[in-house]
Amino acid sequence: MMRITSGLRRGKKLLSLEGNSTRPTLERVKQAFFNAIQFEIDGKTVLDLFSGSGQLGLEALSRGASFCFFNDSSIDACKIIEKNINACDFAKISQLTCKTHTECVKIIKNTGRKVSLVFLDPPYGQSLINDSLSLLCKSDILDSNAVVVCESAEGDQISSVGFTVRREYLYSQIKITILDRSEKVEVR
Repeated sequence: MMRITSGLRRGKKLLSLEGNSTRPTLERVKQAFFNAIQFEIDGKTVLDLFSGSGQLGLEALSRGASFCFFNDSSIDACKIIEKNINACDFAKISQLTCKTHTECVKIIKNTGRKVSLVFLDPPYGQSLINDSLSLLCKSDILDSNAVVVCESAEGDQISSVGFTVRREYLYSQIKITILDRSEKVEVR
């Protein structure tokens, strides 16, 4: 069972999709990387790009983020995310889209809002993290001090073009990579 581990909604149980279509972040993994970024959440705008159940964005809101963009391309996942947002009473500080990651980034760009913290936890083995990192750099939606937290399979190679790798953690077969936005980097 998933739950929020800290902050305003600590202990709140969250719904998840049944079956194997999503892979929720393990609680111990989530706790570890949130501890690593704990001082970079308060008052920030967050993007949970491949939300699944929305647990990462909801955790950030519970810990003091001011706003979260949630996105998933699965209609079933979006229904779960919406229920979790409402159950946590975060509807007023959230925006949910049910689009591809590319369409979601375009929507955010049109809002004019800059994102300070991004969670990338897409399906493994599809190059979606590297595609998303490139898209984020080109779209200019990140603020200059943005942090990106990527969850991938242990063997996945993360392209850090436009970013500086702050730290990598290994939890069994799960790799967490924390990236800082690099200033004045041209992305082609």
